Amino acid sequence: VQAVAPQPHALELQRKQGLHRQLECLRCEHIDFGAFCSCVALTSVSLPAATHIGENAFAGCAALTSISLPAAVDIDESAFDDCTALTSV
Repeated sequence: VQAVAPQPHALELQRKQGLHRQLECLRCEHIDFGAFCSCVALTSVSLPAATHIGENAFAGCAALTSISLPAAVDIDESAFDDCTALTSV
């Protein structure tokens, strides 16, 4: 299963409304470039099957405090840029 960014207008609406506080996907294996970029209300992520986290996948998620990626073997160095609240990986 691959997570891709929603349509730009839908994602912008979600950002403004503060949706996506918690993200859990048991079967997602690949998170694409910018898939959850700037989801400012997102606080926690659990992706137990994810093996790849792409460039800027969670960049700008300022409220993100914890993320669980036990299977991840390929994480782009910019995947969590500007996630200033991230305390647990």
